[in-house]
Amino acid sequence: MPTWTARLTFTSDWHIGVGAGRAGSLDRLVVRDADGLPCVPAKTLTGLWRDGCEQVAEALGDPWPAWVEALFGSQPSIDNRRGTD
Repeated sequence: MPTWTARLTFTSDWHIGVGAGRAGSLDRLVVRDADGLPCVPAKTLTGLWRDGCEQVAEALGDPWPAWVEALFGSQPSIDNRRGTD
């Protein structure tokens, strides 16, 4: 599998937590790489790309929403994940 490197430039404050907080408390830990530097996980970037693509596809209409699903896969609604319709 090919690998590539990306450089991100943040123009405002940002925070990506590790998700290790306890229920009812704030998660303050920042995701860090092997060198201890803050990093953005690929899963987070994929979610941001998907969200942006979905917004553009919705504005453009057919056939673009189908292309987003082809690129990122189907995504069940929140209600379906909870077991309710």
